[in-house]
Amino acid sequence: MKSLRTLRALRPLRALSRFESIRVVVNALVGAIPSIMNVLLVCLIFWLIFSIMGVNLFAGKFGKCINKTEGDEPLNHSIVNNKSECQSMNDTGELYWTVVKVNFDNVGAGYLALLQVVSLNFI
Repeated sequence: MKSLRTLRALRPLRALSRFESIRVVVNALVGAIPSIMNVLLVCLIFWLIFSIMGVNLFAGKFGKCINKTEGDEPLNHSIVNNKSECQSMNDTGELYWTVVKVNFDNVGAGYLALLQVVSLNFI
């Protein structure tokens, strides 16, 4: 019974058969989908290229070594440059490595970072 109720949401689509102008617009939109997919494919390839470049340039650079005893203050980059140095200095367990949400540590994270830049939805 619930499945029949969900089909009620499709009732406005019946208006397509009644109005010729709406049918023309919908047919034009459906006809444009292959061209839109080609443009999307080109954009995704460019994003892949820039994501790979971002990984090569910025992988591991957006992290910081945090000291728990000093109120989660990051250590100076002149003392600790990367994750392995932070882990080697961590004798007492007071240091840990953290990475910001938007990073280029891998291609997937680079894609997400580029998506945020393109959509102007910065965190």
